[in-house]
Amino acid sequence: MIYRMPYQIHEVEALRIIHTSSIGGNQKWFHTHWQRCSGCGPTTVSNIIAYQRRATLPLPFTKVSFSVFMEEVWRSVTPTNHGIPSASLLLSDVNTYMKRHGYSSVNAKLDVVPKNGAVSLKAVDTFLHASLDHDVPVAFLSLDPGKEPLVDEWHWVTLIGIDEIQGGDFPAMIIDNGTIKKINLGLWLSTTRGGGGFASFVMLPS
Repeated sequence: MIYRMPYQIHEVEALRIIHTSSIGGNQKWFHTHWQRCSGCGPTTVSNIIAYQRRATLPLPFTKVSFSVFMEEVWRSVTPTNHGIPSASLLLSDVNTYMKRHGYSSVNAKLDVVPKNGAVSLKAVDTFLHASLDHDVPVAFLSLDPGKEPLVDEWHWVTLIGIDEIQGGDFPAMIIDNGTIKKINLGLWLSTTRGGGGFASFVMLPS
């Protein structure tokens, strides 16, 4: 199902994988067992890079062509034994990809660390708008889903749209392994114990 949000990337269908039901990649398409278990971060980065490079990449994507692209991204965005557990680590790997492929990037992050104090919904909204208003998806890390049932533990997804804040609710749209989901960021933010964060990068020619 394709949801519509008041603020979202302009061309969701650019990430359509033909002859499948997927929007964007699926970590299960990686070659090795370890990649399939730990590949949510590289898959998310693949989605974001592919979207920003859609004018120069051969579209539409097939499962084979996108899998090859994911393997290329993996060589730079490589999980450790603990995955990629922070926005800073993800963006460090993104910078490695950029240097290898002749790009630079403007990066931004917003960490959610409950033990260090609450992050307001307004702060999250401002951060997400800064990317989505420029047609750039955002990488979203959930280390603990709290009471939001559609968000997994220790998992990166591609955030592609948001609605207005509605009291304590904050509807958002994500791509999670090829499936578009509507989640409540407000519920996640208010109930997560492990936190997570958001990472944004805008690709620029070097």
